[in-house]
Amino acid sequence: MKIADVTAYPLSFAIPEKFQVRLGIGAAVKRDCVLVRVATDDGLVGWGEAILGHGELAHARLGYHLSSTVRWAHGHWAGAQAETLQAEMITRGAGGVEHVVGMAETAKCLAMLERDLNQADALVMEARALSGSSLPYHTLPLAEGILRYNENRMDEAAALLREARTLCKSAGDHLSEYQSIEYQVMADIELGEFSSAREKTVPLIALGERMREGSEGPFALALEGVCTLALTGENAGLEAAAAQLREVDAKHRLAYVQNRAAEEDLAQGRKESAQLRAEEALGCAEALDRKSEMLIAHSVLHAIAEQSADPGAAAAHEAAIESLSQAAPAPWALNRAAGSGGAP
Repeated sequence: MKIADVTAYPLSFAIPEKFQVRLGIGAAVKRDCVLVRVATDDGLVGWGEAILGHGELAHARLGYHLSSTVRWAHGHWAGAQAETLQAEMITRGAGGVEHVVGMAETAKCLAMLERDLNQADALVMEARALSGSSLPYHTLPLAEGILRYNENRMDEAAALLREARTLCKSAGDHLSEYQSIEYQVMADIELGEFSSAREKTVPLIALGERMREGSEGPFALALEGVCTLALTGENAGLEAAAAQLREVDAKHRLAYVQNRAAEEDLAQGRKESAQLRAEEALGCAEALDRKSEMLIAHSVLHAIAEQSADPGAAAAHEAAIESLSQAAPAPWALNRAAGSGGAP
């Protein structure tokens, strides 16, 4: 049995005046709550309630966060964005630790979605200010590390992600620990440090095996495969891991893997393989409106078209690159596209 969908329903009920309770601080004029519907792939449906009016903000936040995570995993990114913003909004009345947690979780989600990055950065700064000199919530350096990765500030990202891993491990948060290592590996790949990246996939694979279901295990193996392809030219492990990513329909991770593998195939003279990979990555990225991976796929395909003396295809990909570059993708993607020879 697997969770197939999580939906949060915010509800507000205006209390008729004759039933309102008046206290020294004023009248209770409404009741607020959140209903969370969880559905599994075998048809089981469950409902839960978090009553905001009775101070159960933590439960409400967790409901929205769970909903956002499931939508992210299933590629429903607009829904994930909306749910995570709602999670942060309801914790603004909580103050203290709960508010910091809500901002950190929302900033992390927005950074992973590569959406509203300026807002995510502002949330991190506000959370840092509120937490003061106390030990930060473990998702806070993780969110900031992913943001610095998106900004192509890889050295800063690496330091924050190392801090995040230590805190996540102490907190027993295996998913966040996985994400902290995942982005360390990806940062090394962006820097072309494939030996270092492959070393980091060892604990990532171990965590992925512990998490079992989902795309974490296959993606860890796929990252190892990308590193092996870059270092030795061998791709057997990569192909097997990519097949698993297709099986679990992890389009965002498949797009990343196939784009990086396409770049390596092209660099090593395997033009046909590079084209097939880049085309698959483009299809996955377009389905998610993941502009960064769309940009990189078009850049690889532009380079292939130029090598193949196909001016029509080259012009089409160049136009797509120009359009995507104006759409303000993450800075790391612009840097990567320039390295692929496709950025204008």
